[in-house]
Amino acid sequence: MKELITKHLIEIVFCILTGTFTYYLQKLKYELQQYKYIQSSLKALLKDRFTQAAYHFLNVGYINQNELENITELHNEYVNLGGNSYTNLLFEKIKNLPIRGE
Repeated sequence: MKELITKHLIEIVFCILTGTFTYYLQKLKYELQQYKYIQSSLKALLKDRFTQAAYHFLNVGYINQNELENITELHNEYVNLGGNSYTNLLFEKIKNLPIRGE
């Protein structure tokens, strides 16, 4: 009788642990997917904002120091998120613009 209870108790504990592990594994997979979606969305927003600002300054023909620092930060964070070389070409053009005013 004691062996039967022990056997079933071990089975119950194993089922509980397996179920708990499976639940948290699924939850972790979901959270990871959500993180990837957020990262992808942020990268798209950074690229859009950087591109808009870059074309603005290229059309104006100059940039001030503050704006250069801001667009540099946008570019760096975009690259850190795995952004492509498209922004690198624009960034090189921006860095060559004359710096005027404040």
